[in-house]
Amino acid sequence: MSKNDLNFELNLLPVISLLAVLICFLLLTTAWIHIGSVDVAQAIGGQSTTETKPKPEVWVTIHKERMSFTLKNVSKKNKKLQRRKPFPSKFARRYYAQLKKNITNLNTALITPTRGTSYGKIIETIDNLKAEKITEVGVNPL
Repeated sequence: MSKNDLNFELNLLPVISLLAVLICFLLLTTAWIHIGSVDVAQAIGGQSTTETKPKPEVWVTIHKERMSFTLKNVSKKNKKLQRRKPFPSKFARRYYAQLKKNITNLNTALITPTRGTSYGKIIETIDNLKAEKITEVGVNPL
């Protein structure tokens, strides 16, 4: 073997370029972890058994483009706000505001989607509830 056979050049420029792209991708995706997370707490069932007074709750059932609402643990005067017949979901935000105005300690909601409910409709419902300061939101699986 001659000395010329041992001398060779290795082009590292493509390797360095690839590493630079991978590092940029890693840095960008770690920033998206905080943006893409949803802060939720378990709405029903996470309380201890020593709690004496049950909190008022609204149970939201989503039927594609319509919604129905059942109120739990509220006074008889506030039971009249219950909407068991489905009505258009575009009026839901107004209904949440009316509920929060009449039942000030309403803080818990349980969303029950039906088979044809889109994921976007569930997220929209969560956003509308959070906008009206109903923070303990749960989603019932199908």
